[in-house]
Amino acid sequence: MFERIKQFIRAVRTAMIPANKIEELTGAAPLYDSVMQTHIALWRSMYMDNAEWLGKHGNRTVQSCGLPAAICRAVARPATIESTITVEGGTRAAYLNGSVQGMLPHIRTDVEKGLSVGGFFYKPFVDGNRILVDFNTVGTAYPVSVDSNGEIASAVFSDTKREKNRYYTKLEFHELKNGTYTIRNRAFVSDQNGNIGNEVALGTVSGWEQITPEIHIQNVDRPLFGFFKVPMANNIEPESPLGVSIYSGAAVGLIQSADEQWERLMWEFESGERRILMSDSAIPPQIFDESGLPHVNPLLRDRLFRHMPFGDEDFYQAFSPEFRNDSLYKGFQDTLKLIELNCGLSFGTLSDPQTVNATATEIVSSKQTMYVTVRDTQAALEHALNGLLYGMDVYATLYGLAPAGDWTLKCDWGDGVVQDTESKQKELADMRNDVSAGLIRGELYIAKKYGVTEEEAKTMMPTVEKLMREE
Repeated sequence: MFERIKQFIRAVRTAMIPANKIEELTGAAPLYDSVMQTHIALWRSMYMDNAEWLGKHGNRTVQSCGLPAAICRAVARPATIESTITVEGGTRAAYLNGSVQGMLPHIRTDVEKGLSVGGFFYKPFVDGNRILVDFNTVGTAYPVSVDSNGEIASAVFSDTKREKNRYYTKLEFHELKNGTYTIRNRAFVSDQNGNIGNEVALGTVSGWEQITPEIHIQNVDRPLFGFFKVPMANNIEPESPLGVSIYSGAAVGLIQSADEQWERLMWEFESGERRILMSDSAIPPQIFDESGLPHVNPLLRDRLFRHMPFGDEDFYQAFSPEFRNDSLYKGFQDTLKLIELNCGLSFGTLSDPQTVNATATEIVSSKQTMYVTVRDTQAALEHALNGLLYGMDVYATLYGLAPAGDWTLKCDWGDGVVQDTESKQKELADMRNDVSAGLIRGELYIAKKYGVTEEEAKTMMPTVEKLMREE
């Protein structure tokens, strides 16, 4: 198992496009080195429950607790669960909104995958009269240059598909220079998965026949793609424009410790199972079969009884040791809390909430940490969507897909999940007391509580006549 996992990780690394191929296509090397590639491969393997420490190691078999995927889901879910994303404006906005709505059903899983490896790219493309979206996680897209603001200005996107026993890879280079946007496409074929192989003509590959090898678009102000970057500093390669996994840094070692600690806990239960040790003379012979094992239910025979070679001496003893699960479980929970701390999660997100022993101030601080993590993720996603929509808008003009016009991205993320519920309830209680004291108008309280306008709140309030009748 261990060798298979190491081979898998090596395959992930070799599946990444060699730097010399990117440099050959673009004239520049990608903006991160082999160290960053190694970390991206590690984060991806962890997300897929294929980390190197999993599997059989000597007399131990370590299984994944699924923490990497759980961490990503814990942030992606509240970041998108209440989101309402629309494009507002005229006819052009309506057309762009139709394209955006088509991709929203899987936006939560997009964020989850992006959090695992440091980010993702949204790249629009034209399909007939529609504009669709390609999704590339970090590791399948390669930044080549950045602008003065540190934003990615040019990048290479890879797309791989298999036909029978041949593997085809398309490299698509996007570059913005002096208001001209250049897109170059090249195709490669190989007999081995993970090997880019030799270049072939685009027209010889099924599905890529209509792709233009090179196009130039004028009057472009920014790249025609959106980039979602995990809102954490890159402490592996600070100069890189790429982000890092939400469970990068110390969290990697802590996740390994958690998996190994869980194995210890499971072994404690397995090794401490009840046993009955017996000699031949301890139990009447008729309950034994020809092999010397008791004639009882096979499940009990295999798991409960142990035939001991003690000769003629009567021997019968129950083996039932005291479990040490409490201390092992506490160690596991302490590790989970450290993971939560390093990943920007609130205590109890991964750990057992009943084991969280914290002061009221610490609990509030922990919730605020999670709140900030989710809000930062939403801001990063909104930035990526704005970049995507700009690319869609350019293509809509270039191909005459919709009348020209302005558009505005509207993102309402909601607050029912990420807002501190206790703080919200206290705020409402204070407003209700102010209404009772005559300090503020009642419709302000109604508007706050139910999320409506003041005019709508007035229509919800009882009339004076109704109040008099009830009295």
